[in-house]
Amino acid sequence: MGKYLVTMGDFLKNAGIVGLNYMLDMSDAESGKDYGIKMQNRPVDGLELYEQGLWIDEDFVQQCDWTGMYFDACVNYYGDSTVYKGILDRINKIICKIDNDQWKPDKLVKEDKEDIKFINDKLLSNSYKAGFENIRNEVDGSEIYVNLQQNKLNAKSTSQELKQRLEGIKNFIMQPKCKETFVMKSVIYNYINRFWDGKCFLLRANAKKDMRILFEQDFTKPFKEYIRTNHDKDKDMCIDCGRPMGNKERVSIAFMKDMADDLARKKSAFWNCKVDAFLCPACAFVYAASPLGFTLLGQRFAFMNTNSSINQLLACNSRSGKIVTEAEKKEAERYTQWFARMLKQLMDCKVEQLNNIQVILKGTDEKDKYIFSVISNEALQTFNDEKVRKALEYLGEYPYTRIGADYLIFRRISLHKNWSRLS
Repeated sequence: MGKYLVTMGDFLKNAGIVGLNYMLDMSDAESGKDYGIKMQNRPVDGLELYEQGLWIDEDFVQQCDWTGMYFDACVNYYGDSTVYKGILDRINKIICKIDNDQWKPDKLVKEDKEDIKFINDKLLSNSYKAGFENIRNEVDGSEIYVNLQQNKLNAKSTSQELKQRLEGIKNFIMQPKCKETFVMKSVIYNYINRFWDGKCFLLRANAKKDMRILFEQDFTKPFKEYIRTNHDKDKDMCIDCGRPMGNKERVSIAFMKDMADDLARKKSAFWNCKVDAFLCPACAFVYAASPLGFTLLGQRFAFMNTNSSINQLLACNSRSGKIVTEAEKKEAERYTQWFARMLKQLMDCKVEQLNNIQVILKGTDEKDKYIFSVISNEALQTFNDEKVRKALEYLGEYPYTRIGADYLIFRRISLHKNWSRLS
């Protein structure tokens, strides 16, 4: 078999490519053998077509555990910003207080009570209960969680009794299967469903079903089958990549939020009311990976979109950075650091021509919409100046940097309009 090329497209498709590349980078896949970057001319009907994208070896596609890769990537990237991390932090904090004789059941402060309540409430949420039911026969110590359901943690218990229960809960939820299940419950309902919904584990009827099985059925299996099937006689075309597909392979693009209405009911936007906005299974899989392409900065997602180069796209949306989850008051600092770091990486690509760059923001609230801004070619030329690039390097590490007697501060005027300057 050959190589399957995932070509660049709209900003969500490009975010999916960044997410897919992140999945491959953190897996056992071998760069240059199992996947890689393609940038070359290809003759089509006597013309030279410049073709670029992320290629994947088709044999590798069939052998790979894409479901496992997707879940591992989500847990690795979003794990520290989930309720699961908050539960572990509070358990460790209470145990530390008990060990240092700072936990007084008869003299509890408000913070101590709130920590116990947080652990109880989050571990016994409906999503966690549903997740537990799917794995209770696959993990050790299920009785610990069952006991918690029947007898919540009590802040007035003796210190040793509380410590024993907390250590048991900690050991239970830190099992790989438990961690994945509980983290993914948070990721699904707080991050993934900001980008796509109404399908797979985000279909309301599937709330209590096994998440891995659902993803395998809805995305991984169709993806593999599509790659290995011959489509020469198929007549339907993917609205994104333009490849042919069978009628039963079509995936409605309506599962992507803010991209299309319910196409089963609202058909008036199409010629003769005939809906043709369908994705092939391969593009659908890439779109499903789009939440891994955005960077989470406090209460917003951010993505820097460029169609001029696949190398640029991957460089200015590097997944190497760690999600920062400090107090809300520092969110602006995190944003300026991200913006400066991404621009610096973009300039390091040393491209011959700099084109306008689209920056997409989306709040983490369920009702938030995409916000689009553009960094103009003129601004990029300024950023490409050697002195400004040095300033960006400093700002990527520190949001407020002093060089000699001068302070370099990157200010953002408005999310809805244009981007300000270095001063």
